[in-house]
Amino acid sequence: DEQLGKRIRASKLERIPYVLVVGDDDVANMTVGVNPRGGEVRRDVGLDVFLAQLKADVGETQNVG
Repeated sequence: DEQLGKRIRASKLERIPYVLVVGDDDVANMTVGVNPRGGEVRRDVGLDVFLAQLKADVGETQNVG
């Protein structure tokens, strides 16, 4: 857990937009823990739900400018 915390902190410093935490239960249930930069941590998010949100976010980014 300590090393995981360090990795999450490092990702924030590197401005990585999303950090996914996937444990054994997540693999079995097809879920992920989502730690978005500047957002609220969400646990047990369905993989399909996360991918749909990610595609929507990427689409919004590509339409800007």
